[in-house]
Amino acid sequence: MSSIPRRARRRATTVGSWAAVTLVASALVLSACSTASTPSASPAAVGKTNDLAFAVVDTSQSKCYNNDAEIDCPQAGEAFSGQDAQFSENPTSYTNNGDGTVTDHVTGLMWQQAMSDKVSYADAISGASVQTTGGYSDWRVPTIKELYSLMNFNGTDISASSSGTVVPFIDSVFGFTYPDTSGGNRPINSQWVTSTEYVSTVLNNDKCFFGVNFVDGRIKCYPEAARQGSDGKDYYVRYVRNADGATTSTYGINSFSDQGNGTVKDAATGLTWAQKDSGKSMNWQSALAYCSALDAGGVDDWRLPNAKELQSIVDYSRSPATTKSAAIDPIFSSTKITDEAGKTDWGFYWTSTTHISTVNVSDAVYIVFGRGMGYMEEYGGWIDVHGAGSQRSDPKVAAASGTQASSSTQPSGGTQPTGAPGGTPPTGGPGGTPPAGAPSGGPSTGSETPSNGNASQQGAQHDAIRTDNLVRCVSSGH
Repeated sequence: MSSIPRRARRRATTVGSWAAVTLVASALVLSACSTASTPSASPAAVGKTNDLAFAVVDTSQSKCYNNDAEIDCPQAGEAFSGQDAQFSENPTSYTNNGDGTVTDHVTGLMWQQAMSDKVSYADAISGASVQTTGGYSDWRVPTIKELYSLMNFNGTDISASSSGTVVPFIDSVFGFTYPDTSGGNRPINSQWVTSTEYVSTVLNNDKCFFGVNFVDGRIKCYPEAARQGSDGKDYYVRYVRNADGATTSTYGINSFSDQGNGTVKDAATGLTWAQKDSGKSMNWQSALAYCSALDAGGVDDWRLPNAKELQSIVDYSRSPATTKSAAIDPIFSSTKITDEAGKTDWGFYWTSTTHISTVNVSDAVYIVFGRGMGYMEEYGGWIDVHGAGSQRSDPKVAAASGTQASSSTQPSGGTQPTGAPGGTPPTGGPGGTPPAGAPSGGPSTGSETPSNGNASQQGAQHDAIRTDNLVRCVSSGH
C-alpha cells in the first residue's frame, strides 16, 4: 500500500508556562467556534464519506519518527517503514454547523462543539437528558469508542514539561481550553466522561469508567467517585448524537468473521486482522518490521495498526478479572503472559503511532488488552491501575544496559532488569519516582525467557514500563 499525503499541519503554539497555555488555548476556542469551517444549512442531511457502520477515523499523525527523532518517511523495506504517518485511512472530515454542533462525516456522529464546565461523573451521565444544543433533544453520553474517534495524534503531551509546542489531542473545530492551574490543579487534569464502565475495578477496588484525556493523549479508567479533597467536579463531558437522527448507534460495534485462513474480517470497519498475535514481545522497530514481513492468509499488505485501529477491536465487556481473558473477542487468539505481580495476564500491544510530547518523540502508543499494571504501595504493590482497554505509551526501545529507558514521564532511579518478573528494586526520591522497594522487571510471555529491557515505573500511578510488547497486524484490504 502506497503512502498517501497527509493533511496540512494543524495548529501549534509555543508557550513557556501553564498560564500562557491557558490564555492561548482560550483564544483558540474563540477561533474554533467562529472560523473553523463553513456552517451547514442542514446538518442532519450531511452525508457520510463511507458506507461503514464503524469507520475508524484516521489519527491525523502527519510525520515519521525513528526511536528518538523525526525522520523523512522511509521507503518500504527501510528501517521504521510502515508507521502511522505513511497510511491515511478515513481522514477527518468535520463541519461546523453554526448552531453549537459539529458533524463528523466519517463516523456519522454529531457532537457538541463547546467545551463544558467540569462536572461530577454522575452529573455528566444524568445531564444528557436536558441538553438542547442545536435544537436537538436526543443527546447522549458517548461510548469510549465514540469519544476516542475524536483523538488527534498530532497533539503533544504536556505531562513532562511546561514549555514547548503545545497542541491538544483534538481537532481545532472543537472548543478546548487547558485546565486552570491557579488553584494547584494539574495541567493534565482534562479527563472526559464516557458511558463505558470497566467490568472490573482499579486501584483500591474503585469502580471506574474509561475516559479520554485530550491533554496527554491517553485512555485510562477513572474513578466514578469524587477524588479525595475535590468538590466532585472532576471531569468534562461532550455529548453526542447520530447526525441522521437515528435512535440507535452502530458505531463501535464490531462484526467479526473467521475467514478460515488465519485472518479475521471486521465488516463494521472494513479491516482484516491477523487471528494470531506475534506470540512473543519485541521493541517498536521490530514490531513495524514484523508486520511488514508477515505472511498469513494470502494477504500482502500487513502493517502495524495505528492507535485507533487497534483500539477498535478492544472488547470492553471482557477483562482478566471477570472473564479470565484478554479484552478482545475470543475469535482471536491472544498470548498469555505472567505480569509484574506474577499473575496470568494478557499483554500490551504496540501500535504504529508515535506519542509526541513536549520533551521527545521516543515513546510509541500501545493498547492494553490485559491489566493496566502499576505499582501502588498503599494498595499492596502491583495492581491494575488503568484497566484492560486503556491506551498509554512507552519507550520504543530499551535504554543501554544499566541505564533507565527514555520516556517523556520517566522518573529517575532504578536499573534495567534482565528478566521477568523480578529484577533489581529501584531507588529514588519522592514525587514521580518509584517508591522504595518497588520491584522492577517486566512480564514473561508464554514459554519465553525474555529479557524485556523494561525499566521500572512512571507517572502518578507508577505505570509498568514495557519496552517490548506483543503485536497484532492489520490489513486495509484494498
